[in-house]
Amino acid sequence: MAEIARALTLNAKLIIMDEPSALLSDSEVESLHRVVPELKGRCVSITYVTHCLHEVFQLCDRFTVFQDGRYTGSGNVAGSNVEQIIRLMMWRGPGRTEPAKGHSSALYGT
Repeated sequence: MAEIARALTLNAKLIIMDEPSALLSDSEVESLHRVVPELKGRCVSITYVTHCLHEVFQLCDRFTVFQDGRYTGSGNVAGSNVEQIIRLMMWRGPGRTEPAKGHSSALYGT
């Protein structure tokens, strides 16, 4: 939270948050979830990197998914669901329907 405050004192227009809730207590996560919409209201752009999909649906307008450093898709959060994003997270390329190594095939119907 101190880093966000410091960015605001510098009039930052873009803040990149990489797994911001990973090491926070529950009360700090609640504070973070109150601050993000306030920042958006101030026209601050936020890149919010997370594996917590509930945070994506709670805080974000758009999403972009990378798998192993490769872009697999993006879209509007409002027009998506958890299953669609998980499929993008596990996608292995055109014509491949099997899950990524170590993932269940339940979502692929195989």
